[in-house]
Amino acid sequence: IHFYKRKMRLILPVFLLCAALFLLDDVSAFPKYQEDAKVEVLIREKRQSRGKANKRQAGGSLGVNSAANCDFNKGSGVETCLWDNLANYTALQWGASKGEDAYWIGGPRMDKNDGSLDGGYAFLETSALPEGEDKPNKISAMMESPLLTSTGSKGHCVTFSYSISGLSADRLRVILHPVNLDTDPDTPSFSNDVVLATLIDDTMGVWKDAQVMYTYPEEHTLIFEAIPKSEATQARRYRGYIAIDEIKFNTGDQCKGHCTFDSGLCKFENDQSGNFQWKVGRGSNNPNTGPQRDHSSFSTNRVTGAFAFIETGHPRRPGDKAVLMSEEFSPTDKSETGPLCLRFWTHMYGNGIGSLNVYVRGATSGDSKIWGLTGDAGNNWYMGQAPIASTESFRIVFEGLVGRNSLGNIAIDDISIAPGVCPTAPQVAATGPGDCSFEDDECGWNNPEKRDAVDELDWERKSAVDGGRFPLNDHTTGNDDGFYMQVSRDSIQRAGDRAFFVSREMEGTSRPKCMSFWYYMYEPIVDTTGPNLGKLAVWTRTIDRNDLLVMTPVWRLHNGHGPSWRFGQAQVTTDTSFQVIIEGIWGNNRASGHIAVDDVTFYDGVCQTVPQPAVVVKGECSFDRDACGWRNTSTAESFDWRMATLTKRPANLPDKTYGAPMGYAYFDIFNTGSRSNRVKMISPTIPASKQGKMCFSFWFAAFGAGDSTSLRIYKQRVSAKEFDDEEDDAKETPSLWYLSASELDTARPEWSAGQVAVDMSKDFRLVLEGKASNGGFAIDQLTFNQGDCSSRPESAVPKTPKRS
Repeated sequence: IHFYKRKMRLILPVFLLCAALFLLDDVSAFPKYQEDAKVEVLIREKRQSRGKANKRQAGGSLGVNSAANCDFNKGSGVETCLWDNLANYTALQWGASKGEDAYWIGGPRMDKNDGSLDGGYAFLETSALPEGEDKPNKISAMMESPLLTSTGSKGHCVTFSYSISGLSADRLRVILHPVNLDTDPDTPSFSNDVVLATLIDDTMGVWKDAQVMYTYPEEHTLIFEAIPKSEATQARRYRGYIAIDEIKFNTGDQCKGHCTFDSGLCKFENDQSGNFQWKVGRGSNNPNTGPQRDHSSFSTNRVTGAFAFIETGHPRRPGDKAVLMSEEFSPTDKSETGPLCLRFWTHMYGNGIGSLNVYVRGATSGDSKIWGLTGDAGNNWYMGQAPIASTESFRIVFEGLVGRNSLGNIAIDDISIAPGVCPTAPQVAATGPGDCSFEDDECGWNNPEKRDAVDELDWERKSAVDGGRFPLNDHTTGNDDGFYMQVSRDSIQRAGDRAFFVSREMEGTSRPKCMSFWYYMYEPIVDTTGPNLGKLAVWTRTIDRNDLLVMTPVWRLHNGHGPSWRFGQAQVTTDTSFQVIIEGIWGNNRASGHIAVDDVTFYDGVCQTVPQPAVVVKGECSFDRDACGWRNTSTAESFDWRMATLTKRPANLPDKTYGAPMGYAYFDIFNTGSRSNRVKMISPTIPASKQGKMCFSFWFAAFGAGDSTSLRIYKQRVSAKEFDDEEDDAKETPSLWYLSASELDTARPEWSAGQVAVDMSKDFRLVLEGKASNGGFAIDQLTFNQGDCSSRPESAVPKTPKRS
């Protein structure tokens, strides 16, 4: 609990009037210009120019609040409805546009409503620079709703679609702005504004859906604030946009799984499996336990708000439990959004505090614990969150357990659910090892000991304020004081130096398990040799029946992908206990780039590898550690395929991957006789794929006397004997790819790209067959990519083998 308190002090208090989705910011995070700037008259530009209703008339009861709904129309009629720019306050402005004009003035290529080029939306071109020196706000665009009256105790459920894209786009915020009609809009004040939601991730060119539930007892407006990157950064010069569409207001009960408890338990209910029930309250009757007031009003003078709590006084006894259960949700693996992020606020104060546990209750599988905390956490509200994934219909269950005495009231408030995964918070509430946002520490992840001699470098816990140029912020908080893990840039001896980051041991299971994380791979300066940042990879490490360590690659990505955090995920299912290893490899000894990870999360379920280029196909290999399961099957005593070493490599050829002196495979045959010798290297069994055909890509280099030197690639059926050299020849196995070194400059060997299409409809093995009497071939970077491809080089014409 002490650890829990320490973490939560790092989370700036957000005293929301709602249960907000997504990452929550605090009021103090509102731009500083609002504190210092001279207050100016707000002119609602649209109301002036088009004579629309004043703010008092635009609001009304919940039915009238539908006036704030907006689909931004279409065609020549695109508009922002009753939403207005704060025209005399912000130098940057939202604008209405349509996909047809996206290439011209910016914004998404299609709207959310019907995916047409004609549909309208509102957007900010984030590369635009502010105009108008007299505007107090020069760092964001703010678009305000018509006046909204009291939400009532059930609240408002506001749904909208958003799209964020481009290097210059930073974040989108949804803000509740209390309105005093005696002074606003003539003398606006933002001091009491509340950030309801903050969206910081690039949506990769697609629209995403969001919803926010909140309650407020008086007249107010909502503001959509689009914030570009700082003008001081180079990223601001690049095109980008922040766009919104399909804004709709409904009653609070339309936000499924959300609850502020201001009108009761919403669609949650007490389950009969408990000994007693959760109640709804407004404040504790005992100063020694329970909250003074609800989460939204905890630090304010407002009198509205309620919470759910367990009362642990008489006749409760230690171990008694109360179980609060949500309505039913559909399986996450069958939804477009995938896993969900559960967020809530909890108050656990009193020396008799027991435990608060959260479960996912499967329709047939029962309860699976996803979050748990025990003991006194202090007299304050703290945020909790956990990822939710299920392959069957499920409910969310909050379980409150009575502790050692009556001073053990536990409260929860402002429950919300958002699409997407999130790491468990606080870190000590995780039910298993692995999840980490790195805000407090490494959560049990560690660098191997030097004596293990498995890597050369370490991973380091960093924040942007430590002085590095990149990243500019972490992913968890989106701020420069948040933490992440980065591959060390010190003490690099040579290209290919690596750093392992190893998780604690995890329990094996037959159920599918997925790992998600955010990665940052950026190389600001690319020299004339091309991109050479390095590699980020994820492995599982298990122990086989012979007590040998087995490393299995599950995700890998090379070189830079721009100065922004990107989402990655991979399947990590294994039946036996395992560890996960995150590996970073520098592609050069200058370490001119940045390789970092943040927000690591594990959850049950099937998932696809993201991004697609990170997919690992069995048989891929860069030979920087070992041969990746490829086996030398040559029967000759003196000649075979082998790994390049510092002391033994052909023609001083450097590694293709990192330019290092080793890290590739080769054969080198010098025979005084005229007969060519043959060497073979065979892949592990490559499983069939639904992709049909894939492109097998590789790099090769030839050396020695070219007339007798060749390299051939062919498929071998799985039932064939791996070490039977004669079987393939006897059946005249057709070649997929064949190249004679006579067509190449072998005196000065250089790496060249090769590729060939491979039918993946059945399990198979690939064979690399080399022949030479005085020379050889080297190979590196064997990869498989989706789709068909033509053979390269064009001279690599397949040939049927001839007996030599």
